[in-house]
Amino acid sequence: METLLAQHPQWKYVVQICQQLHNQGYEAVLAGGCVRDALLGKLAKDIDIATSATPEQIEKIFPRVIMVGKSFGVCRVVMADDQDGDQDAAQDPIELATFREESDYKDGRHPEHVAYSDMKKDSARRDFTVNAMFYDLGQKRVLDYVGGEADLKGKVLRTVGVADERFAEDSLRLLRAARFAAQLEFTVEQKTLQAVQKAAQQLTRVSAERRRDEINKAFAIEKPYLFFEKLRQMNLQTVLFITLDWNEADLKKFFKNPCPSHWGWAALVCLDRSKSYAEAIRIVSTFKLSKDTLSFIHLCLELNVFLQAGASKTEAVMLAPFVSLMQKAQMEDVVAFLRRCLPAMEDSPQKPDAFAPWDALTSKYAPAGLPAAIVMGKDLLDAGVKPGPELGHKLQKAFLLQLQNPNFTRDEIISKI
Repeated sequence: METLLAQHPQWKYVVQICQQLHNQGYEAVLAGGCVRDALLGKLAKDIDIATSATPEQIEKIFPRVIMVGKSFGVCRVVMADDQDGDQDAAQDPIELATFREESDYKDGRHPEHVAYSDMKKDSARRDFTVNAMFYDLGQKRVLDYVGGEADLKGKVLRTVGVADERFAEDSLRLLRAARFAAQLEFTVEQKTLQAVQKAAQQLTRVSAERRRDEINKAFAIEKPYLFFEKLRQMNLQTVLFITLDWNEADLKKFFKNPCPSHWGWAALVCLDRSKSYAEAIRIVSTFKLSKDTLSFIHLCLELNVFLQAGASKTEAVMLAPFVSLMQKAQMEDVVAFLRRCLPAMEDSPQKPDAFAPWDALTSKYAPAGLPAAIVMGKDLLDAGVKPGPELGHKLQKAFLLQLQNPNFTRDEIISKI
């Protein structure tokens, strides 16, 4: 287990922090996901430390401490990369959390009372048993107060303690249950499953940003389609996505592998079978997506329209919209996305050669990308064209003439527009 943990790029700093805390008389153990992943034989993405030391005590031990959640006992320690303590060589901060217990959750997220506690009570406040284990570096042993190891071996996702209480404390745990079950490919324990189904509507209390971030994490797991299967099983899909609906086979084809988050959101729009694309975009927009992601989705739909029209129209008609699309900054990524997405649509009107018109135009006019325009706005102004819409129209016409007649000079093109 420790062999896997030791492959983390910050491992030596983790060891140093734990040793220094031990030397000062405090407990310090690895906590949560890194322990779970190591027990499963996987490399940990992040390594967190839980300790009996308070943030104030940690500040006295380490020269550089960043307080990120002092009221919850959470801080980050930055270790220098050389013996002189050169901060220019400092590593990414390592998160430390003081053992604590929490109570009186009023808003489905924040506890009203937080009290420093011990390791056993700290494990009792966590969400799922597989995320509530610790690892003691000194004794080289797992510390498990909630049956997490047994659930790992049984491939079962189970809440710590009473499931209804865990989800009432933090409603985002409903969505995390679906993600972890999909990520780990575990069966959801029956009482946990029933508690999620019963509390599904509580997910509306969670901010759009927190829900979006959790879904983004789901797009990145090994088999994202399992996440959507869990959402259906747990009655969470309609709470999250309202009227959006997908064919399970389509989702399985597209989400068989991890994908970037903007691809994931675009796929949810493009594969939707319930309403118009405009309605699908409106619904995903409620997740506070970035402008770049929304722009990407619109371009995907625009290219899809182009591909549908391409089989029935001539090259001369398609060239202008082709150039307009090619000039978009995200178009290379959009093309790659649709090449993956269109085959996933079982009932799609697209034929296997849907990209044939696009590929033909690309090969003929832009094999290495569009060339630089040789006729500029200043050239047309000098030729007597007035500023305004006419100038833009003639610039576009000039560029199309350049593509169709690569041997034309600037003056020849200007003379023909």
